[in-house]
Amino acid sequence: MADIESDPFAQNVINAIPRDIQNSLTQKQMDAIVQALGITRSQKRHMVDWRFLLRGPFRRYYVVLLIGEDRRRAVRQAVASQQARAGFRVRLALAVAALALLLLFAVVGLAFSIYLLKSALGIDLYSEEHLFDVLKRMTGFPG
Repeated sequence: MADIESDPFAQNVINAIPRDIQNSLTQKQMDAIVQALGITRSQKRHMVDWRFLLRGPFRRYYVVLLIGEDRRRAVRQAVASQQARAGFRVRLALAVAALALLLLFAVVGLAFSIYLLKSALGIDLYSEEHLFDVLKRMTGFPG
């Protein structure tokens, strides 16, 4: 069973949890939290770990000097990899949207070109109306 009072860090973390939630935790859950906090802290060992207070006339300042092996490289690489994947997804989505837009313009342009060619050759699919007549009627545009 973990003792919260013996670890000020664990005590501060537990005290940061709202009272109603603290009261709802079982002793087993509380022990698991304290143990997890202890494991996390025990992994953070440094060759030099100096912590001390400087007392001034009106304030106190703390000084911390830590020297140790940089173990954050793997974490940084993982974060960079996740960001690269997210950036790739955004670029892929933009490329697909641009391609779809280009395809839409190509189809509309092709259809319009075929219509102009049909009109230039004098081919009428409907002898009474042309595309522009239909568009004028649908939009109510005079002309």
